[in-house]
Amino acid sequence: MTAMLYCLDRRLGEVESTAVAPVILRDHATVTAVVVLAHAVGPWVGMDVPRNVMLLLAVALAARRFTNTAAAGSVCLGALAVTLTMGRAQGPSGQVMFREWALVIHPSDSGAAWVAAVILFALALAVSSGAGRFPPRGRAYG
Repeated sequence: MTAMLYCLDRRLGEVESTAVAPVILRDHATVTAVVVLAHAVGPWVGMDVPRNVMLLLAVALAARRFTNTAAAGSVCLGALAVTLTMGRAQGPSGQVMFREWALVIHPSDSGAAWVAAVILFALALAVSSGAGRFPPRGRAYG
């Protein structure tokens, strides 16, 4: 995932301004193709895998919007670690329960978790489009 984010973090103004098609469209097509391929193998590996791929890509794309690629990968892995460690609770009778916000560890047949992942992925694609980019393009990352 970090390699894909690195490729999306080119920020080559001259190339992107002279391209026939906006480069961001190809970037979004690549990210969407990864999600489609994950859904294609979902029946064999479990449908929680494509859901989690969408969630982790959404977190990484949203974090990349405000930081650089290396930080986006770290934020993505940090979000996964927090979800895995804090997303489980114990019910009154001792059974394991999943917290509503911990979508990564919900069972693979959870339709609500999948719909939430699709919505978050769509929002992350919209946020990462670069409109009103923060920080501005001319600013160097330190």
